[in-house]
Amino acid sequence: MLPLRHGPAAALTLGLALAGLVGGAVPASAHDIYSNLYSGGAPGVGQWCCNGDAVTGDCEAVGTSYRVEPNGDAIITSRRYKRDVRVGREKITWLPVAGGESSEAHWCGKPRAAMWHAPQEPAPEQPDDTIWTFCTFITPGGV
Repeated sequence: MLPLRHGPAAALTLGLALAGLVGGAVPASAHDIYSNLYSGGAPGVGQWCCNGDAVTGDCEAVGTSYRVEPNGDAIITSRRYKRDVRVGREKITWLPVAGGESSEAHWCGKPRAAMWHAPQEPAPEQPDDTIWTFCTFITPGGV
């Protein structure tokens, strides 16, 4: 058990902790639903899906602007990149996004050219020739 501290330092620590709690009560921005999103559907499980904020981030709600192909891949329509993106079935998680229930599907990705470590050729799990997909979430049965 840690010793109980008194004095100005303890008051400052308590004040900062309380400010953090009060600050946490501020309404979240719409993009905050992606800040703790992982490909496995739970924090820390799988790959982290998003990097950035609502303007520079990698995720977007795509609503019903997608279709599932017979082989299990999906074609989503990205409003950010103004094009269809082919998503490999290995990159699809069939779960709703907490806080994003009003959209049937969510997609996270960016152009291959912006990915310094990504191969530039398509592969089964990354079939799109110009866009790299981090994660795709589709709500089973829709919303």
